[in-house]
Amino acid sequence: MARRLACALLGATALTMKTQTGTLPSCEGEETPHLDTGCDNGNDLKDCETLYTKVHDNFFRQCKKTGNNCLAGGLRCDPKPASVWKLALNVNPSDGNNFGYGGPWATDALVGSADEALSKDFKDNVVMKTKAKYLAIARHVDKKCEAVRVWELANPDTTLLQRFQDAAGRNTASTGGPVFEYMKPGMSGSATDPIFATKGKLMTNWWYSNNGARIALEDGSHYKGLLPQVSPENRNDDDVHGLGNEFGANTKGGQGSPSWWHDAAQKMTGDCHGGNCKMIGKDHGTSLSDGDYYGNYAVYLTSDDKAFPCEGATLDVTM
Repeated sequence: MARRLACALLGATALTMKTQTGTLPSCEGEETPHLDTGCDNGNDLKDCETLYTKVHDNFFRQCKKTGNNCLAGGLRCDPKPASVWKLALNVNPSDGNNFGYGGPWATDALVGSADEALSKDFKDNVVMKTKAKYLAIARHVDKKCEAVRVWELANPDTTLLQRFQDAAGRNTASTGGPVFEYMKPGMSGSATDPIFATKGKLMTNWWYSNNGARIALEDGSHYKGLLPQVSPENRNDDDVHGLGNEFGANTKGGQGSPSWWHDAAQKMTGDCHGGNCKMIGKDHGTSLSDGDYYGNYAVYLTSDDKAFPCEGATLDVTM
């Protein structure tokens, strides 16, 4: 419900001085929806007949005007900043590093370097501890975005690092299926990609028996159907394929093995076991074989807009 505002008019000079100290200029009218970081795009103060602003702690907010109130004198309304997505981690299944289930998913440490954040395995330990409303997984080749999916996170006060540190695991991390998505027409692996050939809710730390996937999707990561129904804790079938995988270790304890770890695995249409399961790329344990390479998987977080700029975009650590 809109909030009623009551106030006294100030002269232009006085208003400008007041706003520099964060003192509230006052007006009368209905406050329109806004973010604390700025005004709605396209609004300015050139038309005193439609808009005024109030200021609090150097933030501008856009309001409707009533009566003769107009506080435009010398005050500029900055546009609302665009949504900012921050890179939390990047998984390159062919960079020679281990980002399997027992890899550095749950450690509170920087992995890789900012210079190679989107070309090799990377984890920003600061962003990983940031609360967020939305999570995006973008697939890219040489930073050129080919596909993205965005989920609204369940329990947004839980950080991504906390999700991967949760020993109990087998968590439903999103409120539902993707709320935004884009896929480049004709992209490779469109029928076998573990993120973009599957659907449904985002699942984290999905361990089962001595296997697991750090990131999986509810519908399609297992060839039989919905994970909670077809992948109980005690079923040792090697059939959940996602990102950050393992086929032979104490995954409930967050561990991996030298033989069966792998960064990413292809979606399967039937049962596979161990070495018969198809990998993505070259990063895997000694008992597994190389597979087709689809690109990097970059995970971004934001609490702003759910839309992610992928089509025709070159990815960076912020988007």
